[in-house]
Amino acid sequence: MKWIKRLPLPNMFDDILPEMTEFNERINRMFDEVSKNPDQPGVYYHSIQLSVGPDGKPVIREFSNSNQSKRKQIEENARQPLVDISIDESEKKLKIVAEMPGVSKEKIKLNAKENHVAISTISSGKPYNAEVPLPRKVDPDTAEASYNNGILEVVFHLKGTDEPKGVNIKIK
Repeated sequence: MKWIKRLPLPNMFDDILPEMTEFNERINRMFDEVSKNPDQPGVYYHSIQLSVGPDGKPVIREFSNSNQSKRKQIEENARQPLVDISIDESEKKLKIVAEMPGVSKEKIKLNAKENHVAISTISSGKPYNAEVPLPRKVDPDTAEASYNNGILEVVFHLKGTDEPKGVNIKIK
């Protein structure tokens, strides 16, 4: 009987090991933060939203209040609302939907520019804070907002096209 030399197989865990290590460290930091401030309530979350952008490319958005870059948000105990952005090319509108349960609409503050929207609550029992970058330029003056059952919807008219229009040139 011949022995067949077995070739080394690639370890499938090599690709995800760094992410799993980072995730474990992040969880440990969360527990450390809670143990340092036992009197202060700690609500931590991390969510990843995958979608397809208007250009057909995948868009990955992370929502978290446990990231070190968002340290101020943790200290203020503010939450980042889950936000979804959709574009209706036929109506030339951009729609933002944000989940903000437990807030009265009078406490919500919105500030919009062509390329981003700031959403926050003022003096509320459930503080929220988010800076939402927009995939396309909008006209902030056309904003229409509504809030019902914890869902904030803001609709903007798109501001022109991002791609310059071409001109047909006649060849002589």
